[in-house]
Amino acid sequence: MKRILIFAALLAVASGAVLAAQASGDVAKGRQVYVEKGCAYCHGTVGQGGGGRLGGLRLANMGIALPAFTEQLRHPRDEMPPYVESVLPDREVADIFAYIGSLPPPQPASSIPILNR
Repeated sequence: MKRILIFAALLAVASGAVLAAQASGDVAKGRQVYVEKGCAYCHGTVGQGGGGRLGGLRLANMGIALPAFTEQLRHPRDEMPPYVESVLPDREVADIFAYIGSLPPPQPASSIPILNR
């Protein structure tokens, strides 16, 4: 029984290390892939959303984890095209996720002078 618990603990630690490695993407590469794969067309150049034919969702400061982000890319809801791993490898997904995570949160409308006239 003790060996099983030790094995389970080691497996949990190893799994966490793998997930951490997958989550650590390259921001600069992510920005490049974001533009090259056409994400900016619908989601905006800085993740602000509102672009494209259907007005893509805002991505900046979205507050989801990498697994949920990856799931949305692989099996999207609504009109977003699917990005299978052969088109967008997990490494590039992690890079895009890192880029999006580096974006500042959007400004509140009250802080934009022209909107307060």
